[in-house]
Amino acid sequence: MMARSSLYVVGIFWLIFVFNSVPAYCANASAITSSIDSASITPEFLQKKIDSLNARQGLDDTTKNAVLKLYQSAQDNLNSGAQFHANITAYTASIHQAPTQTKALQKDIEQQANKLSKQKSEDFRHIPVEELEQRLILEKGKIGQLDEQINKIETDLALQNNRPMHIREETVAAQQAIETTLKKLQLPPASSESKIETDARQIYYKTLIDMRNVELKLLDVEAISQPARLELLKNSLQLLDSQKSALSPVVATIESLVFELRQQEAQKMEDALSQTEN
Repeated sequence: MMARSSLYVVGIFWLIFVFNSVPAYCANASAITSSIDSASITPEFLQKKIDSLNARQGLDDTTKNAVLKLYQSAQDNLNSGAQFHANITAYTASIHQAPTQTKALQKDIEQQANKLSKQKSEDFRHIPVEELEQRLILEKGKIGQLDEQINKIETDLALQNNRPMHIREETVAAQQAIETTLKKLQLPPASSESKIETDARQIYYKTLIDMRNVELKLLDVEAISQPARLELLKNSLQLLDSQKSALSPVVATIESLVFELRQQEAQKMEDALSQTEN
């Protein structure tokens, strides 16, 4: 318990460090694009820009299409940033929720193990074969549902086992994207570029940098929460396997009995037919 509490405290301090350290890129971007207030670049702001652009007369189609594309790309950046913020909230919550859920699963696993150790074979011979066949379909359906859940968790586990490497790669890529965008912001606009296109490009670059900074925060929080989430998946898989282990002997017993009874019925029919012919 002490180790888990220490890990939780370390995680919280690490989150504080992460959220206070990443915005260094943002400060640089704000200095370069001082004419554009980052806080004012909202979905509503961009929609007004697009509406104004569409209503504007006398602007050539080439420029209008280029500016529109920049505004729409800026909208995409805001949407991605909003999704990243939602994921940050979920990963942050999992830092303390996942261990609690894992503990509950471990209790269920222990109870399931005790149940399995005391499980006795059920006598199905007093049940009509038609009812047994229905019971067989039901029990196989349960196993099928468990298999679907098991396959999904195994896929998630395979992905999570590789996530630390991918997180490092994605972090480097995001940092490089920010640095590249900052360099582009420092370049003077092309002499042939209109002011409206230059402003739109600055808006796009600013939203891109903001989005990448949020992505960096997301990747850091994901890395912190990943061990707890991985442990939760492992215990979820263990419980499902245990539940399947409890059902499999039941299915095998019913399946064998149905086959035996149907064989007996077929033999009786064959014997009756032979007696009729004689």
